[in-house]
Amino acid sequence: MELGDIIQFLMLIASTAAIIVSAWMSRVTIKSSMDMVKEQNQIQMFAEYTKRYQEIIINMPKSVYNGSDVINEDVLRYMQLYFNLCSEEYDLWTKEAISPDVWEKWLFGIRSTMRSNLVYQKAWDIEKDNYSANPEFIQFICDCITSS
Repeated sequence: MELGDIIQFLMLIASTAAIIVSAWMSRVTIKSSMDMVKEQNQIQMFAEYTKRYQEIIINMPKSVYNGSDVINEDVLRYMQLYFNLCSEEYDLWTKEAISPDVWEKWLFGIRSTMRSNLVYQKAWDIEKDNYSANPEFIQFICDCITSS
């Protein structure tokens, strides 16, 4: 093998190595960017769901928290909004679209609310048939009520 051939071969190896390193660096950069976007989306989603929850609770008739167990049309409307929100959160969790940390926070809130407030339980008895297409969610809420 002549010196020119050796130099050409070494240049080919160097070029191939540079292409491999460049491809690997591009992959790492793209993955890092995708992870950042995913994290930002999860933060935005968490903020949106938190805002929806706050709006429901702020507008919930005061009788719900004053010991009354009367469920009128106004109470039921906000309970429907609450159960829909819970259903969406449950769906996000089952699809692994939220982090376990976020789900634990939501789960704690749902369990606490459903376990401790008779009005929510009575409203659930009225509303649960509306979720017949999602029996897993029905069971989930029922378990939240009875869990200790």
